[in-house]
Formats: sequence, structure tokens, C-alpha cells
Amino acid sequence: MSKMTKTAWRARADGWIAGRRVKAGDEVSLTAVQAKYEPVDPVEMVAVADAPAEAAASAAAEAAETGGRARKVRPAAAGEEAAP
Repeated sequence: MSKMTKTAWRARADGWIAGRRVKAGDEVSLTAVQAKYEPVDPVEMVAVADAPAEAAASAAAEAAETGGRARKVRPAAAGEEAAP
């Protein structure tokens, strides 16, 4: 990885990171050299890589539940809870 390539990092605590106010858990984009001096942890890329597999599994489960037919969802009226 080049020293100038910015990657995603997660703030460990509320405070200032690279001249920007952040809250604990916020994602920031920093170079490896900048991150060396800041209270941050690298963002796990595994969750992003698994997202398409989870979406496919969810779609397959819904197709099995509805018999392959598309589920019709109407907009929620005032005072109603929206459909899942």
C-alpha cells in the first residue's frame, strides 16, 4: 500500500482526528501515516465483502416464503407502521 493511499478507519473515542471533530465509532479516511498518530482502528472489510452473500440469502429466503412471487407492499398510511 502506498503511503499516500487513504483508507477507512474507525474512531475509538470522541475527539479531534486529523483536524475534524468525530464521535466514537465514526469512520474517517486517513493515510497509514496519519492513522499512526490518531486514536483509530482499521475498518473491517469482511462485513462489506459478506454483504452481497447476505443479500442473496435474504432474497432466496423471501422467494421460498412467497413461492417465487413478488411480494406486494403498500405504502403505510398515517398512524400505521410500515411493512417489513
